[in-house]
Amino acid sequence: MNEKEIAEMLERYKNGEATAQEEALLLSWSLTYREEGKEVLSMEEREHEVDQIWNKLDKDIFRTKRIRIWPRIAAAAVLLISISIGLYLYTNNKSGIQLSSNDIQPGQNSATLTLSNGKKIKLNSAANGQLMGDSGISISKTADGQLVYTVTEADERNASSQQNMLETYKGEQYQVILPDGSHVWLNAASTLKYPLVFSAKERLVELSGEAYFEVAHNPGKPFRVKTTSQQVEVLGTHFNINAYPDDLLSRTTLLSGSIRVSTPSLGRKENGEIVLSPGEQTVLVGNKISVVQADPEEAIAWKNGYFMFKSENIRSVMKKVSRWYDVEIVYKGEVPDDKFGGVVSRFSNVTQVLRKLELTEKVHFEIEGRRIIVTK
Repeated sequence: MNEKEIAEMLERYKNGEATAQEEALLLSWSLTYREEGKEVLSMEEREHEVDQIWNKLDKDIFRTKRIRIWPRIAAAAVLLISISIGLYLYTNNKSGIQLSSNDIQPGQNSATLTLSNGKKIKLNSAANGQLMGDSGISISKTADGQLVYTVTEADERNASSQQNMLETYKGEQYQVILPDGSHVWLNAASTLKYPLVFSAKERLVELSGEAYFEVAHNPGKPFRVKTTSQQVEVLGTHFNINAYPDDLLSRTTLLSGSIRVSTPSLGRKENGEIVLSPGEQTVLVGNKISVVQADPEEAIAWKNGYFMFKSENIRSVMKKVSRWYDVEIVYKGEVPDDKFGGVVSRFSNVTQVLRKLELTEKVHFEIEGRRIIVTK
């Protein structure tokens, strides 16, 4: 593709005349212009960033540096990046998605807190402010959707034996600041169990599903996360654990600091205990554990408000859609074996996500109530 063709394609995009494939190519190209090391914390910041990207494209379209990267992007974008970035809302319904009722909205900040006495509190309907103030422990809900534990004069021996449980259903996510100051983001369909106050020797929590942790530093009291298949030990660091019971594998991704991942069922002789460095990820499949280089942005994309798919099959993609939109997925006929990739906002209605998948022309959808039918 020469300089003139690229410039003409950009002009067609600006005029709203670009084809679906041309949009996918240009939008995927724009993603490569992100400044390295810059973390996008909100969709507003990302929108501002993309405005700057397009200004660069407009000014630098004929520069050698820009043209040189095009073949690499074009080769990958035809299928893998056709989904494109979610903030470019594909407003014209060019897909064949059939809706039997209203569109399905994205998930929300909500969870159910179960206290040690068995009392359940639905957090999206609970008033902001203090939820409990007994035993020297204050539990409060903030206006921005966080659960905060504050220790005043708790009886450590008694409080450490009292377990709380924070549970998100499909279509929910929530944040909690634990008694030690550690911050946890809980993804959809996940459960976190923890004591009212941590014991003197350790800080132990149990996780089912997915969570991102920012652990308060305390070298004298290790922080441990236990799942059904592994245990992660840290002193103070940032990491993500993806350990859904219905997934074939578990992933633990380290963003900063150091963690030790152990798998008691394997034992040390079979590499059952591994120390990770930042940017590394353990992948546990059955009785085999391995260490790979991770994409930290992909690992915590859910926490930052978007889906990021990288060479995933449609079943993997739709499982994430199912958890966040609280929908049933049904496959009719042959299931596509193509790999999909791209970025899309988690705050879009479900049809926005499905339309971007349909742009690949490899998969099609029908929506019946809260059921999504997938066909090839």
